[in-house]
Amino acid sequence: MEVPLTSEQAWFLDVIHPELWNPNLWTLTRLYKMPDEVDCPMLEGAIRDIWNAHSSLRAQFERRHDGWHQRIVDRSDAVPFRSFDASTIPRDQLRTVATQIAAEVGRMVDVDSGTLARFAIVDPGADESPYLVVAAHHLVADGISLSLLERDFEAACKLRSSGKHFTANAVPFEEYANRIQEFSRSDELEGELNHWVNLPWEDLTRIPTRFPSYHTDSVRQVCSQDIDIPADTATRLAYEIPKILEVTEQELLLAAVADSVTSLTGRDLCIKIVHNGRAITYGSASGDNDPETAVRRHLMPPRVFNTVGWLATCGAVVLPRRGECDAATYIQQVRDAIRCIPNSGISFGLLRWAGHPDRMRRHIDEKGWGPQVHFNYFGQASKKRNNRALQRLQLPSAEAYSTHTGTPELNVRAQFRDEGLRVSWLYDRHLHEKSMVDTFMSRCRDALSEYSAVGR
Repeated sequence: MEVPLTSEQAWFLDVIHPELWNPNLWTLTRLYKMPDEVDCPMLEGAIRDIWNAHSSLRAQFERRHDGWHQRIVDRSDAVPFRSFDASTIPRDQLRTVATQIAAEVGRMVDVDSGTLARFAIVDPGADESPYLVVAAHHLVADGISLSLLERDFEAACKLRSSGKHFTANAVPFEEYANRIQEFSRSDELEGELNHWVNLPWEDLTRIPTRFPSYHTDSVRQVCSQDIDIPADTATRLAYEIPKILEVTEQELLLAAVADSVTSLTGRDLCIKIVHNGRAITYGSASGDNDPETAVRRHLMPPRVFNTVGWLATCGAVVLPRRGECDAATYIQQVRDAIRCIPNSGISFGLLRWAGHPDRMRRHIDEKGWGPQVHFNYFGQASKKRNNRALQRLQLPSAEAYSTHTGTPELNVRAQFRDEGLRVSWLYDRHLHEKSMVDTFMSRCRDALSEYSAVGR
């Protein structure tokens, strides 16, 4: 069954895939220690159920004369998984062995061969529960999908223990992809096209870079510098300030990022933000364009929140410079700028990659315009996480070097954790001056400190 590409899939295959020496490095790998009551036959059955329940895992991609195409293969018993006997491994070495196997399984995911999701069972023997390895290329799963798979594996194992099979109460990925394509080419989205192409791009912030582009064979070094906010201040930023100002955590953090950049450039800033892709709204029940009376409806039924696939989509918002206003007023100005655009500006990504790519490219890309900062890609604003029976084990992080020669955006990730808030600024030493990033970070730290004092 042939299925349209989602906007992020099209972006990856058009922009990222050609620039990567090894496109398979965009694989998300997870390692879990299963609960004591789960044995290997039960886990193997759960893997088969998950493989058949989530069609995106069975996606394959082919490059033809007219571009990339995606198809979903039929359900089958040919599940891409291996079981490894680790019963002879000393107990104190099991975790190390499981970690090594997880890395190996992740390297086996291959865009060109067609297998974009793989599983493995590491069997320590009869007296201990197995390890589970899940490896899925980003083309078939986003960060939310990995959490969904974690939840579904837990449910599938419980059902298998009572002789039942797991089925997903989700919108099939192929239905999602078709509806997204239709929406991206709808009159409503076409109406938003003029908003993007007619923005005063020449008046917005342009973050300076050393070179206009990479040398063909340059090696990219992605550096990460962190701002760590202590737990007491982070708690106030996460819970108290949003209630006082009637904003979300993400809106407050976006204000800090925009504050830090625009205070130095003196110009409004276009930021690319990640939308979950599952809560897209459209239309107006009142039939008019008045935001006060408009009632938007959900494009997808609630079951879409159980759908696995690369549904997360990048949107864009233009945030104002702070000027002379106080912190509380500025945060609310940022909130209003975000909320005045439906779906946090998701139409930017949908139009660029699925709706009107040629016109967006001609009016924006070819002039070097567009978002200057990418916010919270592979990050999350909230520290909330449901308790799971599966114990996720930490895998070694990837090296910060690659041959990717992509867009020169700064990448800012913010995450609330038990020990506080961490805001990481990722930049490319080949393009960005470290002193400039240091200045942005210093201002961001000051802004967060100032925001935490609102209402006192």
